[in-house]
Amino acid sequence: MGLLKRPVTQDELLIYEGRSKDPAEGQDTKIAGTGDDGDPLSAARGTVLAVVLGGIIWAVVLWVLL
Repeated sequence: MGLLKRPVTQDELLIYEGRSKDPAEGQDTKIAGTGDDGDPLSAARGTVLAVVLGGIIWAVVLWVLL
């Protein structure tokens, strides 16, 4: 980083910030295959499934160690 010849104003920084957040023209911003349908019930099912499977895996690991 070099020294600035003049201080940058807040307005100049906001102009660059707005440009950096916009997607490029023609660029697809969606991610294919995420599987997120936005249903809270699906999220709850996924959480319960993860907790149950995690518990089973830890039970097997502890059983093998003992």
